[in-house]
Formats: sequence, structure tokens, C-alpha cells
Amino acid sequence: MDFRVYVQQDSFFSHEFSDSKRWLCFRLTALGAEESMFGYVASDSADARGILETLSATGSGRAGMLLRLCIPERLQSRQGVMIEKMLSPRWIYLHPPDEGS
Repeated sequence: MDFRVYVQQDSFFSHEFSDSKRWLCFRLTALGAEESMFGYVASDSADARGILETLSATGSGRAGMLLRLCIPERLQSRQGVMIEKMLSPRWIYLHPPDEGS
């Protein structure tokens, strides 16, 4: 599913996502929410590079983004989700998303 979230890099590596060489960890917070989740993306992926570039450009290390998130089957981490794709580096689409993407 697609979510608008605030994103900032974090270091909470646990359960399926305990390998910090394989995964990048990001704290994900919805607007007005008090609790956060942790999103993980493969560290060598284009989406990981895009998220890091966006965070670096803000100067604050925090940015609102549109992300596609999923919960893998048999997930052990109660606060973890997988980041499938960075859909937009902002909370709006700059370009319409492709059908089925």
C-alpha cells in the first residue's frame, strides 16, 4: 500500500532486518502520529539511493515522502515493514504514477 510518511534514517536493525550491511533502516511517522514504524530497503537499491539523496537535500535529515510499503509473510518484527518503492520525494506526485506501478 502507498503511504505519506515522514522519513528519517535510523539504526533500529532487528529480526529479519538485523543485517545492517544488507538493509537501510528508516523511521517512518505519519502526520500527527505519536508512534513510528521502521521501514527497511535493500542498501544497494536505487530506492535506497533516492531516499538518502532526498534526506540529504533537506538539510534536516527528515522529509515527507510517498512510499509503497509491504508487510512480508511471517514477519517477526512487530514495528518493521519493507519499503518496496519510493513513489515521490514529496507528499504529492510530481508526475502521475505509472499504471500498475
